[in-house]
Parts: sequence; structure tokens; C-alpha cells
Amino acid sequence: MRLNFKLDFFDAVVFNGAQDAKLAAYERELDVSHVPPLERRRLSRAAKCAFDLTKNIAPLDMPIVFSSYEGEINRCFELETALAKAEPVSPTSFSLSVHNAISSLLSIEAKNHNEILAISSFSPVEDALQAAFLRLNDGYEKVLILAYHESISQSYFDEQKPSFMLALVVSKAKDKRVLTLKRVEKEEEISENLLQSFIINFDPNMAKTWQSSSHFSSWNFSYEP
Repeated sequence: MRLNFKLDFFDAVVFNGAQDAKLAAYERELDVSHVPPLERRRLSRAAKCAFDLTKNIAPLDMPIVFSSYEGEINRCFELETALAKAEPVSPTSFSLSVHNAISSLLSIEAKNHNEILAISSFSPVEDALQAAFLRLNDGYEKVLILAYHESISQSYFDEQKPSFMLALVVSKAKDKRVLTLKRVEKEEEISENLLQSFIINFDPNMAKTWQSSSHFSSWNFSYEP
């Protein structure tokens, strides 16, 4: 299986202390000033990442694929802790804890009536690209991909690792800015975090090839600017 895309947009944002120099380059203050104040108050850190990353994509009129292994896992832990202590649960936090909440908020704010898809995957970029390829074959011109990883940060267990979100807009491959994903024979070495691997290896201005591998599959990425 070999999938080719034209890369129309790329950006990433990292928070909670990047330890790698390439990841640190994507640390910044999030800009959600374009979101109305009443809506802004409801946004979690992950949702703010999504609104920051997509603020220059206008119009946001395309299908959205949100891909994350654990989603906003810290929000879920906090809800479970409140329930365990018989404390009141925030209705807003509860309603926004579902896996498709971020892509739904984006679509509502942008009045985007295209379909959205939320998938849980250990290989968030790889599986999101496959989903995007199917939508491009259905006739859509472009697809927005949001891939997210959130490290656990709780009083009883703190991974002390960064969290990050990636945004890609892809369309059908042409002669420039071609991103290729190819499934290859399974590698024994497993990538610790496939989303992190993509952010570290990818440079929109540089031709490069690299490999990622999960417990189930391995892929080759290549990019030609």
C-alpha cells in the first residue's frame, strides 16, 4: 500500500516542557483571540491547540479527521476522581470529554458542514492519512488532520513528558510538496511515540525519508518539497 498526498498545510504545537530541541521549536503561547470570549472559556488546552493551529486555515470548509490514542486523558481522570469522591461533575467538562469534541467544536465555530471522523489509534498520523485518502477518493478536495498526544499529568502519576498536536491539510498528490506513506514489512523495533516521531522527522522545507513502527504495522514516510 502506497499513498501519496499534496501537503497544503503543516504546523504543530508542543506544551508541558519539550525535552527535544526539534519539539521545543514548536512551543509557543496559544492564540485563541479569534474565538468569542464565551466560547473561549470552555476550551481545554487541547482544544486551544486545535483553534490555534487552524486559525490561518480559511475557510475551514473540509472534512476533519481527529486522531489520538488517548484523547484528553487527564480530563477523563479528573472526571473519574470527582465521581469516586462523590463530588459534582462539571456538565461542560463531561460533555466535552468525548473523543470527537475537539473536531466538533472546530466545525461549529467555523460553520463547517463537512463530515468529521474521530479515531483512537496508536499510529495517529498513519491511520489519519489512510482515512483522509479515502475521503479524497470520495471527491473532497482537501482534508484536515489533527493528531494529538496528551501525557498523563496527575498527582499520583506524572509522566513528565510533553504533549503535542499536529495539523495537516492534505489534498491529492501533484508535483510538489508530496508526502508519501507506504506500508512495509514489520520492524521489530517499536517507535515509542509515533506522533512525536513524525514531528521530529518532518521538515516542510527538506526532502527526507524515515520509518515508524507500531506493535502491528510499519510504515515508510517520504517527503519531497
